[in-house]
Amino acid sequence: MAGGRVSDAFADMIVKAVVTRDVSVLPSSYFFGLTLELPSDDNGTGLVAPTPDEYLRVEVLADDTSWVSSGVGSRMMVNDVSISFPLALIDWGNVVGYTMYDSLVDGVFLGYGLLNPYIITAGLRPVLPAGTVAIRLPV
Repeated sequence: MAGGRVSDAFADMIVKAVVTRDVSVLPSSYFFGLTLELPSDDNGTGLVAPTPDEYLRVEVLADDTSWVSSGVGSRMMVNDVSISFPLALIDWGNVVGYTMYDSLVDGVFLGYGLLNPYIITAGLRPVLPAGTVAIRLPV
């Protein structure tokens, strides 16, 4: 991920899918969240999600309608759809990044990306506009 990292678990999934041609190991959707703290490792340790009841991860399909390549040799795909979170009914805190999982609740941590930090206050609807989320394989 640009400005972030894919997790060890996601890297393992990608390698297995490519080498064995077993795409069943890859998620059919990704679930994006927000984080108030960046992880301390590639396994998501230390992430802090907002805690209000209305907060939840947002599903984005793993398909060519939701994602677009950044170009030949870029090793990167970016979201081609906006990712809209629920309206904040109370303050959520200072968001510093986004997270990616394979399910709505719990699940496998797939990676994270950095955002320009901003405070989510009551009445705001956080959005990751198209082109914000970048999934990039390391060099």
